[in-house]
Amino acid sequence: MIEVKQALENLTNLYMDIKEEFLVTLPTIKEAVSQTFQLFGDQPVALVDISDNPLSCGSADTTELMREVLALNIKDCLIGGIYDVESIEKCKEAGIGSKVQLQLGGKVNPQYGLPIDVIADVIAISDGVFYNSGPYQKNYRMDLKNAVHIKCEDVEILLIGTPMSANDPEMFRHIGIEPSDKKLLVLKAKNHFRAAFEPIVGDIIYVDAPGAASNYLRNFPYKNVPTSIWPLNKQDY
Repeated sequence: MIEVKQALENLTNLYMDIKEEFLVTLPTIKEAVSQTFQLFGDQPVALVDISDNPLSCGSADTTELMREVLALNIKDCLIGGIYDVESIEKCKEAGIGSKVQLQLGGKVNPQYGLPIDVIADVIAISDGVFYNSGPYQKNYRMDLKNAVHIKCEDVEILLIGTPMSANDPEMFRHIGIEPSDKKLLVLKAKNHFRAAFEPIVGDIIYVDAPGAASNYLRNFPYKNVPTSIWPLNKQDY
């Protein structure tokens, strides 16, 4: 028992010695989007909305990063997946080839961005079932509970019927989208996506966008946490 306690104490001391290394400063939405224009090349730039990653308890429907990209109307840009059952149903009712007025996202956690009013072209519709190409969870059967490929002016968006991290390109390929053909991929993901996407993308930028999975702990309205808790007691964090 003494050895176990000593091991725990050693691990605690080690962590406390290097704890500052775990604090990462990420670019804001505007900073991150601006960086992408300097990095466009032969492979897509991946702009990763880690604050809304479903595997980190994100809702996959926050809108502030998407709002910025849509406002700039970035050509050869793909955003996905956006969880929005209401918009999917409107697209299915309108049909492929139709134009439809939508309020995108912002329905689960509107405090992280209100819905965005758009006019979209309905490009493709699927049942949302696909199989991962891997290497992460290779050959796993995935089910998006319906999916719709839409285009808002020059920006393409994949709508999905259940929150799911964009960890495998087959999420997009199953409906006819080839992510490697784009200049910019705006993904709801965090780390697992790297296994399948690193071979097809160039630079990867993590973004400090609003969301339930934000790395920046001061984004959250704590009420009962002691002020002495690190790193919440840091003035610059």
